[in-house]
Amino acid sequence: METKLDKKRMENVRRSCGLLNGIEKDDIEVTLRSFSKWNLDVLVKEDGNQEKWWFTGLYGSPYLRDQNLVWNLLKRLSQ
Repeated sequence: METKLDKKRMENVRRSCGLLNGIEKDDIEVTLRSFSKWNLDVLVKEDGNQEKWWFTGLYGSPYLRDQNLVWNLLKRLSQ
């Protein structure tokens, strides 16, 4: 979902959530794998847990002309 908050208000939200550098906390390691104007793909490892998990955020463009690009990106990310 797109945010309508300006930069200063988003900084306040980030700090109140305890996030460093925007997306990670002290006890969570976040490794950026890829990003584009349509996606954010990260690998997440929590302290005390040996398992890692993926988070992929995807923005589906409202424009029909972008439909194939976004589907191809999603297919590639699923591999």
